[in-house]
Amino acid sequence: LLISRDDFSDKARFLAVRNTFWALLRLGVVPIVNENDSLSAENVANFGDNDTMAAMTAVLLQADWVFLATDVDFLYTANPKDDPNATPIYAVEDLSRLKLAGLESSSSQWGTGGMATKIIAARIAVCAGVHCGLVNGEEPERIGQMIRGKKEGGTHFVALKGCASAAQDDHNRWIITLPPSGSLTLDRDGYNAVLTHHKIRTGMVLKCSGEFSHDEAVALFFDGKEIARALVRMSSAAITEEMTRSMVGLRDFTRELQSAGIYLDGYSSWRKGGHKGASGEMNAEVLRQLEQDGGVIKSDTPESSGHQSSVITDGSDIALMCTATIKEADRKASSDKRVWSGSYPQVKRGETPAGL
Repeated sequence: LLISRDDFSDKARFLAVRNTFWALLRLGVVPIVNENDSLSAENVANFGDNDTMAAMTAVLLQADWVFLATDVDFLYTANPKDDPNATPIYAVEDLSRLKLAGLESSSSQWGTGGMATKIIAARIAVCAGVHCGLVNGEEPERIGQMIRGKKEGGTHFVALKGCASAAQDDHNRWIITLPPSGSLTLDRDGYNAVLTHHKIRTGMVLKCSGEFSHDEAVALFFDGKEIARALVRMSSAAITEEMTRSMVGLRDFTRELQSAGIYLDGYSSWRKGGHKGASGEMNAEVLRQLEQDGGVIKSDTPESSGHQSSVITDGSDIALMCTATIKEADRKASSDKRVWSGSYPQVKRGETPAGL
C-alpha cells in the first residue's frame, strides 16, 4: 500500500486511508506500507524517513504498538560504538527529559537520519497514545518479548494514557501527524490556555515564526519547548500585523527617562517612526494623540480599546505534544474537578442549605 505525506495533510484522505487499512485487516490481509516515491519525486511533501512514516501510520490506525528496527539492542546513553561506558535504557516515560550524548551529531547513524529520527517518531506515537518499541531488526523475537513486558526485548517508549492523552480523538491524532508550517511562542496565559483546552489569542503570542496560511498546522512553544500542535484560523501575516498594531498602545516612557537625565535618541527616533521597528512608522496623527494623552499612544483598532484580541486557534484544534504538558494538563484537570466537586455542601433530602 503506497501512501504519501499528502494522505495525512487532508483530513478526508486521512480517514479514507485508515478505512482502507481496516478493510484489509478485516479480510485477513496484512498490508505492506511504503512511501509513494513517484509522488515524492515530484516535490510533493514526503515523510523524510521510514520511522516517521511508521509512527504516523500507527497513529492513523490507532494501533497499540509501533516497532522501530535498528542495528543495536537498545537506546543507549551514548553511542555504544564509540563510548564503552554507554548503558542501555530500558524504558522512557518522558521524552522531554531524555538526554543522550552525541545525539546532535549528523555524521553517523547515531545522529540525524538514524537514532534521532527514531526518537522523533517515538514522540509522535506516544503523544497519540501508541506504545513504541525500539528493537534490533536482526532479532524479530524481541518484538514478542516487549509485548510480554520483558525489558530485555528493547527500549520501550511508554504511551501516554492520561486524561489529556485520551482526549485526543481522531481530529487531534490527525493534527499530530501534520507537518508544522510555522511556530508560535506563547506567554504564560497562552500556556494555561493550552492546558485547559481554551482559545489561543493573538495577545498571548510572544513570537510568530515561519509563513503559514489559515487551516495549516503550527507548533506551539513555551519556555523553549514545543508543547503542542494546532490548526490556526489566521495566517502568519495576519497574526504578525495584529501583534504589531497592539504594540502601538505601549506606554511611551520618553518623558520619564528624560526627567531622570536619560536620553535615548534611538528610542525616541523609533517612537517617531525614524527607525523601522515593531510598530512601523508613526504618522503625525498618532504623534498628536501622544501629546494630547500624556504620552500614551492610542490606536484606532478594537484591540487597543479593550476589545479582546483575535482567536488564532480553538481548544479543540490543539493536540498536546509534550509529555510534561500532558501530565500537567491531567493534574490541572484533576485539581479543577476536586475544586468543583467541593464547591457546594452536601445537603440531605428535605434539609434547607445553611444561609438560605
